[in-house]
Amino acid sequence: MNISEQGKSLIKGFEKCKLKAYKVTPDGRWTIGWGSESYADGRSVKEGDVITQEEADILFDMTIGRYESIVRDNVKRNVKQNEFDALTSFAYNCGAGYKSGNTWTKYNIWDKATRNVPADEMIPYWQSLCITSNKKPMPGLVRRRKSEVHLYVFGELDFFE
Repeated sequence: MNISEQGKSLIKGFEKCKLKAYKVTPDGRWTIGWGSESYADGRSVKEGDVITQEEADILFDMTIGRYESIVRDNVKRNVKQNEFDALTSFAYNCGAGYKSGNTWTKYNIWDKATRNVPADEMIPYWQSLCITSNKKPMPGLVRRRKSEVHLYVFGELDFFE
């Protein structure tokens, strides 16, 4: 399964395309285009980089596969298209896991998706996952998680403006 146009719209709706590199994280990483931290050849985005809209779109299409793979590798059941799209959006934004000390830990979202937990468990869990920066909830991340889990559970795209 691959991400649908609806899934791409979800990601792009939150990432917003920037044609000039900008710092997005407190740790100083740079992004460009539709939120890419690196180019298809593996080079990291750096200060001063500029691309065209066409290059941004091509970069997105060339790199989305790595996030689809995170979903395929971590969810051990057949999912519906809307579920795959929502999970791919989450992976695009957060990756497969997080580093705690020297250890990488996978997010529990993959296990919950594999077990197909009911909506009443999945909705509050997803809406609280990876929404903070410096221990403060970020409104854009709160909206993104709400939109992702809405698509996952109800099959409908809503940006909750």
